[in-house]
Order: sequence, then C-alpha cells, then structure tokens
Amino acid sequence: MEETKYIKINFYLLLGILPLSIVGYLFAVYKENLFFLYEWSLTLLIVVSIILSIIGIIKNEGNSKWISLSYFAFLVQFSVLCLFLGPFTFYSVIFVFYVTTFITIFIFVITIRKIDKFKFIPLLLLTLSIIFTIYVIFLNALWGTNWM
Repeated sequence: MEETKYIKINFYLLLGILPLSIVGYLFAVYKENLFFLYEWSLTLLIVVSIILSIIGIIKNEGNSKWISLSYFAFLVQFSVLCLFLGPFTFYSVIFVFYVTTFITIFIFVITIRKIDKFKFIPLLLLTLSIIFTIYVIFLNALWGTNWM
C-alpha cells in the first residue's frame, strides 16, 4: 500500500491540472487581472507533484520506482514547455525542449518495459509528451525556421 500511495496521489494531482486549466482559461478570458492565481496555482501543483515524485523515487523499491521516475521526467518536460510558452519564448529554448523530450521518452520506454502494474500511466504520459512535441514542432515551423 505504501508503494502505490505516492503513485496514486501524483496521478490525482496531475488530473487536477485539467480543471485548473479550465479555470485559468476563464480567468484569461473574463477576469484577466486574476490570471496570476491560475499561474501560481499551476506552479504550486507542479512543485508539489515534483516533490512527491522525488519522494516516490526515494521510498519505492523495485518497479514502482520507475513510475515515479516517469512522473518526474514528465513534469520536467512540462515545466520546460511552460517556461518556453511563458517568459522564455526564445527560439533557442525550443532545442532545450527537444533534448528534454528525448530524455523523457527514453525514460518512458524503459518504464513501460520494466513495470507490470500501472502500465497505463507511462503510456498516457508518453502520449501527452508526443502531443506536446507535435505542438512545439508546429510552433517551430510557424516561427519560420526549419526544425532540423
């Protein structure tokens, strides 16, 4: 039970991003002066989830450690994406995202091969990572520079 506690809590925290993003959209459209609440709530949610994934990496043994590591890798990739879309919207940051994505997908593949229980979690995170990467590739193409 102790092993799966951090995995489940982390999963629910990541699910919390969806309703929080809806609230953020409403703030951006109707109450722009309150949008900072969304930004700081999302930051707090990501930081708490990163801390829980690090605790899960340290406390879990065996294959459950890999699920926490995949959470951590996804959150690092998501943080780099948010930083790129936020304050660091520079062309060179795209390549930081690509390197982070490569490492993250590598961790997901290892996790999928090593675990038996909760296999849907790294598959779901891998799917989201691929969607993020396609989005950044399109942004890169719209920037007017080749992606290779």
